[in-house]
Amino acid sequence: MSFFNNDFQISQLSKMLCCNDPGASKNACFALSCIATNKEGHARILKNNQSDEVLRTLSELLSAEDPETGWFAAM
Repeated sequence: MSFFNNDFQISQLSKMLCCNDPGASKNACFALSCIATNKEGHARILKNNQSDEVLRTLSELLSAEDPETGWFAAM
């Protein structure tokens, strides 16, 4: 995958995490967990310019009122 596509994909998932739609946030959490299943995936996320935002948002979602959202964030 090219750097541009990787950067775009992670950036779009970051936006989904922050939106007001709980379903979109859960989907973004799941997609990020699929990407992060190996070393290369971890590197893709951490090298992205949105990585700080992604990690901050995931940590906030851990304490969401909806327990399912917290579970998805923990994945």
